[in-house]
Amino acid sequence: AAVMSAPPPPPGAHPPFFACYLVVSLDPRRAGKSYVGFTANPPRRLAQHNGALANGAKYTSSLRPCDMIFIVSGFTSKVQALQFEWAWQHPVTARATRKSALERGVTNASTSPAKKTQLMCLMLGLAPWKHMTLRVDVLSMHARGMYDKYASGVVPAHVDVRQSTMRDVKALVDDALGDDAEAHDYDEDALNVAGDGECTPSCGLSASGQSGMGVCASCGRELAAGRAAVGCGACGARAHAACMARHFFTNAGERAKTWSSKLIPEDGPCPSCSVAMSWGQAVAAARARRQRRGAENVAPLARVDEQCSPGGAHSSGNMSMAKKAKLTPSVSSVEKERARIRAWRDEEWFDAEAAREDEDDEEELVLSVV
Repeated sequence: AAVMSAPPPPPGAHPPFFACYLVVSLDPRRAGKSYVGFTANPPRRLAQHNGALANGAKYTSSLRPCDMIFIVSGFTSKVQALQFEWAWQHPVTARATRKSALERGVTNASTSPAKKTQLMCLMLGLAPWKHMTLRVDVLSMHARGMYDKYASGVVPAHVDVRQSTMRDVKALVDDALGDDAEAHDYDEDALNVAGDGECTPSCGLSASGQSGMGVCASCGRELAAGRAAVGCGACGARAHAACMARHFFTNAGERAKTWSSKLIPEDGPCPSCSVAMSWGQAVAAARARRQRRGAENVAPLARVDEQCSPGGAHSSGNMSMAKKAKLTPSVSSVEKERARIRAWRDEEWFDAEAAREDEDDEEELVLSVV
């Protein structure tokens, strides 16, 4: 995947922002030390790690000053991002990464930026992440050099890799959070319910927004509201996810037996124009279309916001306080989130027995849920 400069994102064109990141120490005495984490706001999280804001991770206090060199985003739910973080932190414990990590000498104790970069590139090419439409922001030229070294022939072509600045990332975050930016200040420090999706075979599939969106390029039936859809970036055709998967498997024939999943195909031709594409590219095409439609809807949404602003037709002095109270996590929502995070340990890629043998590392589990 080629590294590109990051253009300014169109307003309203991004889904909720969940990301994993790699922080490295700039202190020569801590050379070779790094930290992997999860966040919904990378600029604020970096400030926390450097002590400029409260609630930074305890471990990174010894790495100060530190810098964020990679941000992986594009996850459609908080749980998907937490799964990626866990495997990035514990590559030998996670079943999906164990074999590849051990073959390359990467262990749970590996903290060098080079090893973590190599592992990140490996993960982007492994199931289930290779089926997702992920984005990688590279935040330094040194990081770009490491990425170029390990990404060749490993990272799928549909992964959106960009040479960015923290200002570019802040624009993504601001656009995703909108007026609710304050409500996300507790993202790493409290277990707010930010999404209920699991890492399923759909892996970030787009849902048709409404009826009348066209017909499936594979079966010819209408693309009904609420049904998962994928598309073709070349001709713009769209299809039901199940129909496109069936089409890919049929065209692959015997080759499909070598694929890592029996539910998610690796690649195949568009049923309309026959252009070859990966499953991730099919998902990305549908997401890009949804984002364009979201940007087109910004104007009417802005009119609604104007009516609800101070002095508008529906303004209320207590609205912001009520909104914050609604978004602040309750005890029950915290317990619900803990239960959800524990639940994904039972998935096939997570080896619970190996995790029990690694209790010291498990204490670093996301958001201290155990």
